[in-house]
This record gives sequence, C-alpha cells and structure tokens, in this order.
Amino acid sequence: MTTRGFCEQEIERVIRLQESIGLDVLVHGEPERNDMVQYFGERLDGFATTRHGWVQSYGTRYVRPPILYGDVARSAPITVGWTRYAQSLTAAPVKGMLTGPVTILQWSFVRADQPRAETCRQIALAIRDEVADLEAAGTRIIQVDEPALREGMPLRTERRDAYLGWATECFRLATAGVSEGTQIHTHMCYAEFGDIIDAILALDADVVSVEAARSGMGGAGRSGLG
Repeated sequence: MTTRGFCEQEIERVIRLQESIGLDVLVHGEPERNDMVQYFGERLDGFATTRHGWVQSYGTRYVRPPILYGDVARSAPITVGWTRYAQSLTAAPVKGMLTGPVTILQWSFVRADQPRAETCRQIALAIRDEVADLEAAGTRIIQVDEPALREGMPLRTERRDAYLGWATECFRLATAGVSEGTQIHTHMCYAEFGDIIDAILALDADVVSVEAARSGMGGAGRSGLG
C-alpha cells in the first residue's frame, strides 16, 4: 500500500469511528503528520529539517525540531487536501487542524538575527494563508493550536507583558481574516493558565479547549477557566 493509500484508509477509519460514537464535529486524525511542528516546518519556506536531529520532548516522545534560518512563507497549501478528503467522507463538519505561530516558533531552533516577535509574525502570515485556503475550500471550523503560549513566557517578569502582547497579536494575525460564519478554535495543554487568562481571552478564539489531565485544573477557580 502506498503512503497516501494508508493515510486515506486511516482517515476513513477515524471518521467512521467518530460517527459511530455520535460526535457532531469531526477531525481527520492527522495520520500524514510526523509531528505538529516538524510537519509544517517541512512545508514552509525558511525552515530546514534534519534526518537524525532528535530531541526529547517528554517521556519517551522524541521530535526533530525544524531549523528556522530565513524568512518564512507558504508556497502551497499544506493541509487543505487532506481536510477536503476527510470532509468528502461525511456530512458532519470536519475541523481543519493547524499549529499556531507561537508554538511553531517555540518548538523550532530559531534564527537569532532578528527579534522573535518579527519571526513569529512571518509564521503567522503563512498560517493565515492556510486558514484562508481552508475556508475557501469550505471548512467552517478551523483549530489553530497554541500549546506553547504559556511556555514561551520570559523568565523575567518585566518582559512578560511585551511577550504576551506580540504572541496574542500573532495568533489574531493568523486567524482574524475569516468571515463571521467560520469558527476559530484553539487548544492548550501542559501548563498552568491562571496567570495568562487575559492573554487567552485576547486571542479572540470562538472556542478554547484546555487539557488538564495532569494538573486537574487545580487553579481553575483562580484563573476563571472553571
């Protein structure tokens, strides 16, 4: 079986499973992706990837962070074809799944000859193009994941407001071009969110999903996420 054939088979299996358990918004399962950042780095201009540059992410999970060495641009759609294929299998809406600019920045080796904020804006504009093409293809729910938003905060308190300012600006730059009929979702995980709740609200996402399997959202009452 070809790689494409395997991915199509797996996408159909995942779609049928979600239909069988009664979900009303589906995802395609992303079998074509090796990692949520590396996959985009391999398809965006300005990035290089390695064959053996493995880095431990957590536990037994290892990734190959892309090397961001130049100006970032998107030369062709990245996820549209797979999302369109998944949508062709079901009458339920299929959500487009993207990695956000802050997370791509944080989980890459980043050039040091310009401010990180400027590099993040370039990534945001590339993701904005992908969001626009997904919407044009009929996708009305688009999720832009930003699990590294909290992780990227500077250690020095006096630098945090500036960081959160440009980080949330980059998310909006990537997502704000859609029509009112298109929902923007985001997802965050592996962090305490109490001290960035205002930044999460500033993302202006329609739906925010927070994973808290380890923390149990012990700070939910203080953060306003409860």
